[in-house]
Amino acid sequence: ALGKAVALADRTAMSQRAVESVLGRLLTDFEFRARFFSDAHGACRSGEFLLTDRERAALLRLDLPALHDLA
Repeated sequence: ALGKAVALADRTAMSQRAVESVLGRLLTDFEFRARFFSDAHGACRSGEFLLTDRERAALLRLDLPALHDLA
């Protein structure tokens, strides 16, 4: 049971870092932002961002004009 809890905590921390990394990149990299909103899976395919399908879907619900305003 402890092993499963540790594995879940590690996955959650890794997942949070991946989401934070994608958000940072979306704000600072116009080309990545355009690729992400046209093909999120392809934009993250490099292995740099290990997102779950649910995380990717949540990021795709971000307001694109608001991201442009923030960037």
